[in-house]
Amino acid sequence: MAVFSAKASMVASNVPGPQQQLHFTGVPVSQALFWVPQAGSIGMGVSMLTYNGEVQFGVMSDRALIPEPGDLIRIMRDELERLILFVRLGGVTLGD
Repeated sequence: MAVFSAKASMVASNVPGPQQQLHFTGVPVSQALFWVPQAGSIGMGVSMLTYNGEVQFGVMSDRALIPEPGDLIRIMRDELERLILFVRLGGVTLGD
């Protein structure tokens, strides 16, 4: 593992989850999330999971690199919203 962590600064993972709502003991699961494993000197992990038509982001970071990971999540959300607006306005066609 040390060989890989010495050559990387971040791990990002995108996992497609169930597209329909799951239930646990009869109770609807409202959100799902996972964390990217941290190892060695890798300072940040970003996870993205689609579940039930929504996207969940998770950020785990070294406080020395990103003291407020919530700020990064807000920036990512804002940029994703801009991209969605751009697509809806006809700026790009998905699947091209």
